[in-house]
Amino acid sequence: MKKIVQKHFIIILILLSLVSGIVWAFTFGNNPGSSDDARSYDEFAQTLVSDGFKTDQWVENQLFDRPLYPIFLAGVYSVFGHNFDVLRIIQILMFVGIGVLIYFTCRFFISEKMSRFVSILWALAYSPAAYAGIFYREIFFTLLIVVMLYFLYKAQDKSSLLYFSLSGLFLGLALLTNSVFQFLIILLAINLFFVL
Repeated sequence: MKKIVQKHFIIILILLSLVSGIVWAFTFGNNPGSSDDARSYDEFAQTLVSDGFKTDQWVENQLFDRPLYPIFLAGVYSVFGHNFDVLRIIQILMFVGIGVLIYFTCRFFISEKMSRFVSILWALAYSPAAYAGIFYREIFFTLLIVVMLYFLYKAQDKSSLLYFSLSGLFLGLALLTNSVFQFLIILLAINLFFVL
């Protein structure tokens, strides 16, 4: 059996993730309901598009906790209009990107074979693929985490301040997406202490 080269594997991974994302996101995806988080993200994003940051409702309800996902939604709505299918496609592309980044991140500390296995597991996991169709912040948040981890491992591998800075930037963006992530800073500080 012929070995699959890295370039071909990445193409297979992208196609597998794309098919999985499309199937699960459009099967289980829904438009924001009447009382869930997706609805509040959607409403705040629409408010941002129409009123900007000057509204008291925005400051009162969102700014203190997790404003980045509604800001992302507002950016999408500004460019493409209030279209849930476009947003679903963008989140499916994020799901695909996460799979590719998982592969490259895992190559820092496990074998090529295991990196491929882990990234294929992501591509076939129906739960995150379905979240690409539900307008919660999980896919966006996961992308930020994986990008942060990729740059963190790259920084440790290359001892580059640029990669440490990029990792810190994406950590900050992840904190603005989900405030529970703030406790990771303690673990990263301990990791940095032992590396340096």
